[in-house]
Amino acid sequence: MRDGELEESLLSVLGNKGGKDLIQEAAEFSLDALLDDGVVKDIPIVGSVAKLYSVAVGAQGYVFAKKIRKFLAELSSIPQQQREDFALKLEEDKKLRERTVETVLALLDKLDDLQKASLLARAFTGYVRDEFDFSTFQRLATAVDRCLVADLPLLEKMANPISLEGYIGDMLVSAGLATIESIPAIRASGVNKTYGISHLGELFVQVVVKGLPRDD
Repeated sequence: MRDGELEESLLSVLGNKGGKDLIQEAAEFSLDALLDDGVVKDIPIVGSVAKLYSVAVGAQGYVFAKKIRKFLAELSSIPQQQREDFALKLEEDKKLRERTVETVLALLDKLDDLQKASLLARAFTGYVRDEFDFSTFQRLATAVDRCLVADLPLLEKMANPISLEGYIGDMLVSAGLATIESIPAIRASGVNKTYGISHLGELFVQVVVKGLPRDD
């Protein structure tokens, strides 16, 4: 695989202009069609989507390709014209293009839960739609990476401070999604700190947990 081939393949699928919707094709693509006993078949690879997954499997393996497919499936909610406009912006700014695509691929690679690929895509959707800047996307993406999916519904209950086990609440704090509101004066079993949602946490709930556009 030559340098940058995976990045170029992902960008070609994200920003295809006209014709068939490659995002939809990518969401429906069967990865097994490329494999023979877990190894990429030694056959000519035709089409942008097939090339993307072939390169992904060859670079990082089958699970990585599954993360990419789940990520792209979530992006199908973005109108194709918006995706094309976004790809054009990246084409006009080489540094931004490299930073964006390399960041997305690095984030996908390190995710410890396949479900997080969809959550990462929801954060990326807001960036594509120009609802917030790249730094905000990175903060949301870092929170996706750090938290357990099972803990995320707690954020919707934190409009008013709630009591949480320290290992849960402190993880949400470290991700920037929550703040410590009070610490018990006496340490005792069953007596916990209370936590409230942060400003970033509010945006995270709206964009990542609920999958809705930013509500300004």
